[in-house]
Amino acid sequence: MNSALIKKALELREESNSDALIVYINSKKDLESIRSLKDGKIIIITNNKSLLKKEEDFPVILMPVELPRIKRRIALAIAAAIENKLIEDGYNVVFVENTDKYKIISIEKAEDGIDHGIYRLLSKTRDIDPDVIYSVLEITKELGKKGREGEPVGATFIIGDSGNVMRRSTQITYNPFESSFINVKDSVVKSMLKEYSRLDGAFIIGDDGRVISASRYLESGKNDIELPKGLGARHISAAYITKVTDAIAIVLSESDKMIRIFSKGKLVLEVDPEEL
Repeated sequence: MNSALIKKALELREESNSDALIVYINSKKDLESIRSLKDGKIIIITNNKSLLKKEEDFPVILMPVELPRIKRRIALAIAAAIENKLIEDGYNVVFVENTDKYKIISIEKAEDGIDHGIYRLLSKTRDIDPDVIYSVLEITKELGKKGREGEPVGATFIIGDSGNVMRRSTQITYNPFESSFINVKDSVVKSMLKEYSRLDGAFIIGDDGRVISASRYLESGKNDIELPKGLGARHISAAYITKVTDAIAIVLSESDKMIRIFSKGKLVLEVDPEEL
């Protein structure tokens, strides 16, 4: 970690009266340079498990995934700090990261929002590419805001553990994605998925984002499934499939336009598309 960058970040924290400094690192060398500062307001975020072995004078949080996009990495780092009760909603924090390719230093507002829920989710679903979850949320958000051709639409996306999900579901009609290599992370795919949302049934998405199928009827059951009142068959089947597989489900309700995420048979996140 560049010592001049850290010094500048500390100065910025003081000047802006920010509540904490979040430093994103991945090497022991970076940790050593920060350890020498002995500053109690520093929070370390890392993807490197080996950095957790020693007792530190400051907290070290292991991120469940490594996000390639800087804005999402900052948002999840802040969410991790909130979840670990190191900062609170509304705090101002300085974020700093130094790599061979770039240097980042910025002041951010901590918000207990969508990224907080996604951090919790990613902590439990390490096999799924996090950008896949964000990409599906983007598609679901647009469907929730605009519908299809201006009309409200519901949609179900089952992500991960696709082998088991396919065995526990049935094709309703033809599968437009059979033998394709289309990926939800590709921007051109958004309009295609929005068009196929008119088909009954669920989309099945692989851990890496490949669209495996549309129009799947999911195996369902009510055993130990507890959902808020008012949620119907679409939500029950989505919750059930995440209970009997390692998949997660992102569901857009046609009636209230809310987006709901299910994992391990439980509703883990509920958000209005207008707030995303």
